[in-house]
Amino acid sequence: DGNTVTLPVEISEGLAAGQVGLPMGMPGIAPVLAGARLEDLREAQQ
Repeated sequence: DGNTVTLPVEISEGLAAGQVGLPMGMPGIAPVLAGARLEDLREAQQ
């Protein structure tokens, strides 16, 4: 819907290479993106 969200980047050893974690319940972070892959997130931003 045209919202731009800027989030801090934290490197976590608990995440596999290529895996990202997003805060849930934050405006602009749709629950439907839970479990999405990184390439899916890029498409969702367009």
